[in-house]
Amino acid sequence: MQDSSETRLTWKIMSIFFFSSLMLRGLTLWLSPVEHLGSNAKIAFLGGAEMILNGKGLMDSEYPVFIPPLYAILIAFGSWMFGHDQLTIKVLQIVADSATTCVVMLIAREILGFRTALISGGLLIVYPFSIYASTYIGSETLFTFFLSCCILFFLWATSSSRLAWYLLAGCMLGVATLIRGTTQFFPLLTPVLLALLHRTISKRVIVGYLGFCFCFALMIAPWTVRNYLVLKEIVPVALASTPFLQGSHEDFLTIEAKKGYPKYLLELKERGISAPPPGAGPVATDRYWFRAGLEKYKIRAETDPLSFIPFMLQKFGRMWYATESGRNHVIILFANLPLYIFAIVGVISLFGQRRAPQSIWILLFVIAYFALLHVISLPLFRYVLPIMPYVIVLASMGILVCFDRLKELTIWQKMSP
Repeated sequence: MQDSSETRLTWKIMSIFFFSSLMLRGLTLWLSPVEHLGSNAKIAFLGGAEMILNGKGLMDSEYPVFIPPLYAILIAFGSWMFGHDQLTIKVLQIVADSATTCVVMLIAREILGFRTALISGGLLIVYPFSIYASTYIGSETLFTFFLSCCILFFLWATSSSRLAWYLLAGCMLGVATLIRGTTQFFPLLTPVLLALLHRTISKRVIVGYLGFCFCFALMIAPWTVRNYLVLKEIVPVALASTPFLQGSHEDFLTIEAKKGYPKYLLELKERGISAPPPGAGPVATDRYWFRAGLEKYKIRAETDPLSFIPFMLQKFGRMWYATESGRNHVIILFANLPLYIFAIVGVISLFGQRRAPQSIWILLFVIAYFALLHVISLPLFRYVLPIMPYVIVLASMGILVCFDRLKELTIWQKMSP
């Protein structure tokens, strides 16, 4: 536990950081509004919101199911309340992103101390990609906020073994998953995290985990039931096999490279895998895309199995800078490179000096989960943007390590004759 004076100081600083972040993002939205809309924004977000507002609703079989519905619902609600389909959600995102700064500061303070929290908060305020994401139509910002709340509550749950924190963490994860389906597999892998955090798994931990899973399932259950009633199939959150296909070969990793799809689909037909007939439902189409991606991996295994290693390493590297358009790679990489280097320094220092707190495994596990998921599917920087706050926390630790070493070296030089 932190002492009361430090706690009061932390909350004062968080308030300052929150309003600073709010002003910076609000100013960015005012001076440089993002007008570009991606396909997801047009079809699933604004398109889905328009269907809701026009009375078709979520029970319409034409409602897009390749992305969870909550973001479109929020857009529709904001449009209904305030008459603007984009400005309202962008303002909400700015508030949520500013709040994320505070939540991440609490996480950093609990795990690595006050100084790390201070640096983390300062970096998050000015982190350009978070600022940019909060001003366009996209689910990254709200997803990051609810994921951060889940991690904070899970951290408190594992440190106190209180059931209430496990339940709240499950609820936050469920809400996050209804915004972006990336975390739908997280509860299945959470026992691995619990094993890393606890030398012995007590009954309270097991009950807490079951409560965590129950609340997560409870949050996504209405959408799962809706999918079964409308699609006549069990779809827990969303259908998203297209990124799996796109990430199955070097030739498919960008939008431009998708032009190679027709040739590959003809090759699939020759191998006895035919596209679903016209009018087939979204589930049949999604299964076909998944089978197509799986077959591409199978072809690689049959023709050049050793190429799996450089291919997966390439995908892991691309994940930290790549865009689907193929543009701005250099800008993204060099803007983030110092953070990546300092994060590695921070992790090496913690484990090298055997002073890593057990709770650091929570951050490392979340980062590893996203990395694994997107190495298997499609490695894009915007897909790992939600874990960048935790990379920044580790980078803040690395900055402190370097600063302390430099200070020690300076003092030693002054003391030397």
